[in-house]
Amino acid sequence: MAKRIVAKPFPKMMNMNIESIGLAIKAQRTHLGFDLVTASLLCNINKMTLSKIENGSDVKLTTLIMVIEGLGLSIDISGGYSEA
Repeated sequence: MAKRIVAKPFPKMMNMNIESIGLAIKAQRTHLGFDLVTASLLCNINKMTLSKIENGSDVKLTTLIMVIEGLGLSIDISGGYSEA
């Protein structure tokens, strides 16, 4: 019998840091009903790497982008300077 995936709540992204990004990725993965193996195959990365990302470990930016895109998420960067 397959293990049941329990959806995690999507975190409030008040401050973007590696821990909150990891929680958001885990929330999306579980919302989609994917286990680590399925999601890592979909994102074309190692299962252990996905687990590290979800737990807030530092990873290469290219790997993080692969996961974000693979799970249907996006990144919004704002607050830059404006020319007067």
